[in-house]
Amino acid sequence: MASESSERGREEGPAGAKPEGASSVSSRDQAYLGMLVAAGLWALFSAVTFARVVRLGERGLAWGWAASFAFSALAAAYCFGRLL
Repeated sequence: MASESSERGREEGPAGAKPEGASSVSSRDQAYLGMLVAAGLWALFSAVTFARVVRLGERGLAWGWAASFAFSALAAAYCFGRLL
């Protein structure tokens, strides 16, 4: 009985921690990571589109794409903060 509990302690580590090399990424972390990637890609797309629209001189569209970039960058920063 004593050897059984000591073997269990060695496998789990202190306070039920996972063994070395085991992944502990939760589904919530995976969701935030996915949203971070999506928001980052949208920020990149909207920044490039904003630059092209400014070059064409479309002032109204430029404001829309600038707002899109700002909101997607804020969303990416929020997701990054939640992952830390």
